[in-house]
Amino acid sequence: MQLDCTFSITPRIVLSDKNLSSTEKLLMGLIVSLALKNNYCFASNKYFADNLNISVRTVTLALSKLKLEEYIFVRTDNGRRKIYLNKEKIPTKTSNRVAETYDVSIESNCYHKINNNYKKNNNKYKNKEIIPVWLEQKEMCNSLSATKEEIEEMNELLKDL
Repeated sequence: MQLDCTFSITPRIVLSDKNLSSTEKLLMGLIVSLALKNNYCFASNKYFADNLNISVRTVTLALSKLKLEEYIFVRTDNGRRKIYLNKEKIPTKTSNRVAETYDVSIESNCYHKINNNYKKNNNKYKNKEIIPVWLEQKEMCNSLSATKEEIEEMNELLKDL
């Protein structure tokens, strides 16, 4: 499952925090988007890792940093972890308004722009013929006989097998 741009809501205060890495900011955006309705989310570290294409260990470290910076706090309820937003630091009024007025056309428009950008930036060689290096530099393909020393060394190595 991939995130689409309308659901990753990273608050400006988090984006401008120089104590947080890019990964921690992305994780915070995902947490905010999941916690909009109930002010908490209960996603697993594996869920975060899969959606952000990072390791579970990186998620664990990023969550620790977000707790340390007091953007989130974690409680356990009936054996289930809940990650809460610290409403004193994270203003959720704007986020709630975005969630309530969400429109599918915004999502598809955003997806369309991302797709077109990708195609434009990754089709640099569309009209150019790509020639493998071994065809351009034919001397790479010349075969040479092994020297006497190389043959002896190979025979020694083969004896150990």
